[in-house]
Amino acid sequence: LLTLTLAAAVGAHAGEAEIRKSLAAIPQLANIDELRKSPMPGIWEVRGEPQHFTSSKIMCWVALDRGSKLAELQGEKSYAQQWRAIAEEIKADILAKGVDSRGVLTQRYGDDALDASLLLAVLTRFLPPDDPRIRATVMAIADELTEEGLVLRYRTDETDDGLSGE
Repeated sequence: LLTLTLAAAVGAHAGEAEIRKSLAAIPQLANIDELRKSPMPGIWEVRGEPQHFTSSKIMCWVALDRGSKLAELQGEKSYAQQWRAIAEEIKADILAKGVDSRGVLTQRYGDDALDASLLLAVLTRFLPPDDPRIRATVMAIADELTEEGLVLRYRTDETDDGLSGE
């Protein structure tokens, strides 16, 4: 899956060999549709209970979005359509459950906690840089997760990471 995602990120710059190698990971993409429905430990692998972490859901979207583009490049229209449809479902789910009342992407579904990993939303092209939710997320992280010029991953008092202290 990582190979597929990396080659997809390179996109049109990937050579034929890299694209073919990535397409060998096709069976793994079928697992993402099920994986994205389950709680996960998240990018920081917190020691608390698995949650529906927004950044994990975004990475599921990335894999299917890029996979669909690679499949289309290789003439695999059926895979491209199937994965694009699932990617659109994932995106709609994230925007419905992973955005708080301020329009900020949240660490996990159903909670207002912030997470610096959500800065990846714009870098992965999940949302465009001029989207108001991206601006609100960046501003909230700058205001609420920045201390002495450094950005915290998350607030330890809002995330069960199994550790004590700061």
